[in-house]
Amino acid sequence: MINSGNLRLTVFYSIAVLGQWLGFPNDLMQLPGAVLLWPAGLILIGSDCKSGKRSFQCGWLAGLIGGLLSLYWLTVPIHEVGGFPWILAFPCAVLMAGYMGLYSGLAAWISFLLRNDSPLMRSACLSLIWCLAEWIRSWFGSGFPWMTLSAAFVPWPVWIQGTALIGAFALSGLYVGLTAAAVESIRRRTILPVLLAAATACGIMLFGIVRVHNAPTEETIPIAMIQGNINQNIKWSPHMQQKTVERYLLLSRDSLISHPSLIIWPETALPFDYARHPVLPSVIRTFTRETGVPLVTGVPGFELQSSGKMAVFNRAILIDSDSIQPSAGIYEKKHLVPFGEYLPDFLNIPILRGLFQEIGAFTPGKHTAPLHLTIKQGQKLVLGMLICYESVFPYLAREQVEQGAEVFVNISNDAWFGRTPAPLQHLQLGALRAVEQNRWLARTTNTGYSACIDPYGRIFSLSRLFSAQSLSGQIASRTEHTLFFYLEPFYIPVLWIAFSILLAIRFFRRQMHSPNMTKEGCHYDSI
Repeated sequence: MINSGNLRLTVFYSIAVLGQWLGFPNDLMQLPGAVLLWPAGLILIGSDCKSGKRSFQCGWLAGLIGGLLSLYWLTVPIHEVGGFPWILAFPCAVLMAGYMGLYSGLAAWISFLLRNDSPLMRSACLSLIWCLAEWIRSWFGSGFPWMTLSAAFVPWPVWIQGTALIGAFALSGLYVGLTAAAVESIRRRTILPVLLAAATACGIMLFGIVRVHNAPTEETIPIAMIQGNINQNIKWSPHMQQKTVERYLLLSRDSLISHPSLIIWPETALPFDYARHPVLPSVIRTFTRETGVPLVTGVPGFELQSSGKMAVFNRAILIDSDSIQPSAGIYEKKHLVPFGEYLPDFLNIPILRGLFQEIGAFTPGKHTAPLHLTIKQGQKLVLGMLICYESVFPYLAREQVEQGAEVFVNISNDAWFGRTPAPLQHLQLGALRAVEQNRWLARTTNTGYSACIDPYGRIFSLSRLFSAQSLSGQIASRTEHTLFFYLEPFYIPVLWIAFSILLAIRFFRRQMHSPNMTKEGCHYDSI
């Protein structure tokens, strides 16, 4: 006979797994609201388990399976680019999913510890813990803030407008707190927690509707995003250099029919040393002078260090139509991708070096200020650059705005991921940065998805995956800051203080009621 307790736990962590898989982009379909099943399942696990150890184990297992279903694409770049056989590439994805599962295990364990507390206390603590956990993931071990819960709601822009006030991590925590209140209402057969949760959700929705509906009419700037669709496996071959430039110039000429004020090429679109190549850079500069349209493109940058070692940078350069210089501005990627652009020193062993591109390991950038551009009619525009992976980090987007960025330009090369959900997951994470900082975002990639995203997270001019395209888009300059811009330097310390206060309140309440607990059970069933 099947043990009823084990059956319930199986159902609960299946709910959590289903929430992760359905809530985020996957190979079948995305149902944004389903992501709330993820924390709901973990909360139920914590409520049902008989020990903290068991709750953590079940929560971790749910996180492992759900993470693997959502992040299986990690095996693709490891196999296709790194040259690992599938039998070795797959365990790498399992290890990452196992790491991500630790946070699900933590949520289930906290839920177990708070199982007898009031619904308000439980919801508040779980909300804060989830927010802080997403923040920790954004920097621990160089950071991997993928699967941010609030990112699942990007297809429903109304539900992500709160990020302009409190940021993506805090909005995730808020949604977890509302989910916890609803679960508590079901578990304790009381109506008040779910009514409070519903009222808060209505407030979030109303704010989102008003903010999106009242979006101002703006004078937009036409741009062109060139998606070259260059095969990653041959991209760095010397014979591809001229062919690559010819393809990008051909697509760029096609884009001139829409009269763009700026053309954007993807990350490392030019697979050669732009500053020293004898021929191709002059061909590109001739194009910008003849057309009068400035160009932003990704290039590798090489600098000889005093030590004699050649440093390689992942750069974005601005090629101004009025400049005779090789470039009018340089931005260098600051936050590099572990295992794709560099190896941590303690893992720099021969078997892992195959993950590098042929040009070798990158160095964190020194030039990280926005690019200043003069477009047609003498209008000035400040471009906040985010190269590839940088678009998933809130602090990097804020740094660009703090330095004067009026619009975001995200150049990327998602060819690494193949035909998996990763490019769409990446796109949706970038949309959160647009809302958080009240900036338009132009995203140009090698193989897709390229798009324009407005400051409300709405996606326009979306490209097809793995196709060479010239996309016309619109952006607008903005200088106003969001509340989150001002709160971001302080809100994590404030959340830690708030969590500490909640724990102190909980401790003193338990101390006050401890004589009665052994006789009558817990006295924290009220709001």
